[in-house]
Amino acid sequence: MKLFIRYSVICSILLTPFLLIIAAVSGGVGHGNYILAIVLFPYAAVAAVMLDHFFNSTIPMIVMAALQFPLYGTLIGLGQRWARGGVVTSALLALHTIATGIAVLCVYY
Repeated sequence: MKLFIRYSVICSILLTPFLLIIAAVSGGVGHGNYILAIVLFPYAAVAAVMLDHFFNSTIPMIVMAALQFPLYGTLIGLGQRWARGGVVTSALLALHTIATGIAVLCVYY
């Protein structure tokens, strides 16, 4: 755990491609279940639902998903330097959980 916190940005950058692949495979190219993709990348899911009415939101959704975990890693790393890391990590977890709930409501209702 100390290794992840110390090198949180590097770990999150290395983890992101695997999570993107898992999310894409769970969608089954339009024939699967998107719940895993929504749980992993709730901000991109909400953006896809909201922006799809205006234009094709595939590229912005992929960019948001690709930047989400490196941003989390950066915030966790900065939180370790500026404040107590547990507070930042807990806040990110709470924010992600709330965003996941909103994304599930937006996508399925």
